[in-house]
Amino acid sequence: MKTCLIIGATGLVGRHLVEILLDDSYYDQITILVRSSNFKLHPKLRVVICNFDQLEDYQNYFSVNDFYCAMGTTIKTAKSKDVFRKVDFEYSLNAARMAKKKNVKKCLFVSAVGADPKSNFFYSKTKGELEKALVDLKLNFLGIVRPSLLLGERSEVRMMEKVAQKIMPKINPLIFGPYKKYRAINARDVAKSLFSLAKGEDVSEGLEYFTK
Repeated sequence: MKTCLIIGATGLVGRHLVEILLDDSYYDQITILVRSSNFKLHPKLRVVICNFDQLEDYQNYFSVNDFYCAMGTTIKTAKSKDVFRKVDFEYSLNAARMAKKKNVKKCLFVSAVGADPKSNFFYSKTKGELEKALVDLKLNFLGIVRPSLLLGERSEVRMMEKVAQKIMPKINPLIFGPYKKYRAINARDVAKSLFSLAKGEDVSEGLEYFTK
């Protein structure tokens, strides 16, 4: 039986990822760790309400073939840099450590374009530090996608992002060559790319990614 685990399943990319995996026959069982759930019942879906501050208590759920992490927040939602870092760095890295402990075959993560541990921007720096920490873990297989602005309907309202979502699709055709990675991208395409990495297939054109 082929199985996977997802954290960040309630986010923009995560919701699409769950839908895509449930509609495909690749996995026999899909487990999601969430703080709360409004997911519909599905014979392949196992929903586990999780306290991410005590993630070690849920380590047995990491006994899967593949692990996906689409977890992330914003400074506005987190309300402080410390809370932002806890979600985007600590939770994700702790989960990766448990995946390594359980010898998960493939670990797939959503990062962000411009991620760089030496960046002067807190968001990009945090994402870059996570990427470096994940590489240093020496997982069996690590796949990371780095989307730019995500297109799609979020459960939370982000006014500046809503404005950008209307403008960027019109600008995208003007962004080409080495700058294609900065194009806005539909969150569903990012989710599809994560799944493609798990299957060893090509990802969406223009989406920056790397594997280790």
